[in-house]
Amino acid sequence: MAKQKLPPGPGNGRRFRHIFEFTANRAEFLDRMRRDYGDVCYFRIGPGKVYLINEPELVKDVLQKHKDFPKTNSTEFLKPVLGEGLITSGGDVHRRQRSLIQPAFTPKRVAEHVDTIID
Repeated sequence: MAKQKLPPGPGNGRRFRHIFEFTANRAEFLDRMRRDYGDVCYFRIGPGKVYLINEPELVKDVLQKHKDFPKTNSTEFLKPVLGEGLITSGGDVHRRQRSLIQPAFTPKRVAEHVDTIID
């Protein structure tokens, strides 16, 4: 079987350092990954493999066309940091959480927060 090509990223050499960088400042770490490697990138945090998708159309594709996007144990390593949320949960738990948060993302509600989002 041919080896699958990964998106750009920092490689595996710093995976344990990424744990500390990620927990110290998640937003800055993820923004740096996007700046350095593009809208679709790959990195490791400890034993976990992370695919970061920042391209809006691809995010839409994952969230809308693949509503049952599988969350395997690849997100388990994030649970101590992020908890049992939309990013880390799957199946019934994910569907229940998504339906609870959905009202916050109606066009009217998002419009109320545009200035904050832009800032």
